[in-house]
Parts: sequence; structure tokens; C-alpha cells
Amino acid sequence: MLRAIGFVLLLHGICFEAHNPAFGQSNQPIQDSIVFTNGDSLTGVISGATASNVRFSNDALGPLAIKWSTLRSVLLSQRATIVADASGGSDQTFEKAELTVVTSGSKLALEVKTANNPQGELINNVSSVSLNVPAPAANKPCGSDAATPCPGWLLTKFAVNTALLAATQHQQTYGAELDLLRGWNAQATGWPHQRTLVQLIPNYNDTRKNSKVGSATVTQEYEGSIQHLMFFSSDNFYGTLLADEYRNNSLGLYFQQSYGAGLGGIVHDVELNADFRFIGQHFYAPYKSAGLVGAELSERYVVPLDFLRAGASLTETGIVVPVFNTSRAWQARGRVDLTIPLSKTVQFTTTSANYYVENTPDAYHKNYFKNTVAIQYTPTPTK
Repeated sequence: MLRAIGFVLLLHGICFEAHNPAFGQSNQPIQDSIVFTNGDSLTGVISGATASNVRFSNDALGPLAIKWSTLRSVLLSQRATIVADASGGSDQTFEKAELTVVTSGSKLALEVKTANNPQGELINNVSSVSLNVPAPAANKPCGSDAATPCPGWLLTKFAVNTALLAATQHQQTYGAELDLLRGWNAQATGWPHQRTLVQLIPNYNDTRKNSKVGSATVTQEYEGSIQHLMFFSSDNFYGTLLADEYRNNSLGLYFQQSYGAGLGGIVHDVELNADFRFIGQHFYAPYKSAGLVGAELSERYVVPLDFLRAGASLTETGIVVPVFNTSRAWQARGRVDLTIPLSKTVQFTTTSANYYVENTPDAYHKNYFKNTVAIQYTPTPTK
């Protein structure tokens, strides 16, 4: 008779990104609203916008970055300044306004209606929307997306997962993720705005049929990276400096380190990055180490799934690393993340990730694939 004893603990995404309800000069809560293309609407606080998304938050969902392409209109109850590029006209300020999306993407056009101009005015080539959101000096509101974080270091994610199984085989799985984010000159649009991200992701798995020597299959995957972005004329274009380390015994990589610099930007809601880098590969003995010179080309796209639930999204990331000084040494990675909010503090998340290394030693696999499913918990921000 088989007996199974399982214990699974999933604590994913503890986020200490504080945000306060913004208050106007009359000390009454700001009540902005957004209307999606399917007719659904949300009420909360809009803290600003770029040409690609609107920074929105409320007590139920917390901070969100919502793409203009998913919105029909935005109703602002606070003073707003709409910034357009040189071909679109000068900056304009409105006390209160209804913004209707005419076109979205790299060329954002908004129709602006106010009490003084109910017929509306068309503003083309909108690059940003700045809002006058007063708050106590000791706890000033700031952006909720990755491009405009609050000043100082933020613990944006702390995740721990473990699984213990005893049946016909024994299995132990441990994993974690720690993300730290810091914004430098976070209130600026473009230079001197900068952003630093530190990410640590260790994972360990031990599966064995019995206690005999050689029966265990152990997989160790340890990943760490630091990325620094320097934004140029806007928060849609930036230069990047990076360093990352990776270890995966399934691929034969005892230690891989990469250092590089490059450029990135958001084009038609797709984030594109390209860099040149040095890659130092150290394989398990007796295989020789390798020093590679290559580039990393990556793209990232977020698909809103608000028809499932407000704030739900599917994020797809693809990466290819061609190598210039050695043949058949390229790498590729892919990742898909599905996030569905269940409440204001709990989200369902699932991730599928693949890592391919062409020049792994013959004794090891070239491809590493994994799936994870988790419940993400975000504590209610302190008010």
C-alpha cells in the first residue's frame, strides 16, 4: 500500500512597496476613474502616465501599470499637465479633464474634454501626463511601475517555496526569489532618472528512490543579477549596465558570469533590449572553461487579460545570445508568466521557463525546462 505524505508551502511575492491615498488641498480623497475598452471601470488614484501606460492604484488592487491600448477613457479629478513632443504642440495644463483614447501605441493621441471645453480638444503625440498629487512630505506618493519606483531601496518581491514528498520516491524542493529595486531621481522623466534592480533566485531539488549511493538526482539552479538603467530623453529609452551569475548542474555549468552594456526601449508596447557582453563559463571537471564574447537580444511583451479579471496579465519574454568568437556556443531563454489577482492581497501565478546552452559538455543536457505554480501574497500597504 502506497502512502504519500506531502507538504507544500508557497509564499510568493511579499511586496513592501508603500503607497498612500493621495489627498488634494481640501484633504478629500482623490477619486479618478478609468474605463476599459470592454466597458468595465475602476475608481482610484492615477499618479501619472507615459506614452504606453497609466499608473493607477486603489485599495482593492494596489498599484498597477495599465496600458493605454486597453483603455477607452480616463476621468481625472485633479490638475494634469499633458506633455506632447515638438510636433504635437506645447504642454497644456487642465484642472479636471476627461481623456478619451483616440490612438495608442508609440503615437498616443488623446481627446481632452473639460468644463470650459466640453466639445473636446485633440492632442497628438502625447509623451506623458503629469499630475499634481499633494501628499504629506514624510510619505510622498511615487510611481508604481518598474520605470518610476519610489526613492530608496524597495523590497518588491520576497518569495519562498518548498515541497517535501515521501512515497515510492523521496523529493525535497526548495526555492526563493528576492528582488530589490531603487530609483534614482525617480520623479524625473528621462535623465537624470536612473533605476537599479538586484535579483537573487536560488532553487534546489533532490529526488531519490532510496538511500543507496547513486540513486539521487540533484538539480541546483542559482541565479543572481544586478542591472542599472539610465533613462535618456524619456522613460521609454535607456542605456543599461549589467552583471549576472548563473549555476545549473543539469546544464554542466558550475558557474557562468556575464558583464555587459547596451541599450533598450519600449516600441509599440514591446520592450526591446540589446547589449554586448563578456561571458565566462566554468564547467564541471574535467571540462575546460570558456571565455565568450557575444550579445544579448531580448524582447518582452505584456498582454492584459482584464476580461478574466481586472489586473490579470500574461508576460512573455524571449532572449537569444549569439557568440562571436566561438562557433556553436549560442544560448537562448524563454519565459511566460501568468498572473491573476484573486483579491487585493492574493494573486495566482504560474511560470514556464526554458534555458538552452548549445556548448554544454556531451555528458549534460543542452536544455533545461521548468514550471512553477504559486499563490502570491502581498501585504496590505501601511496607510
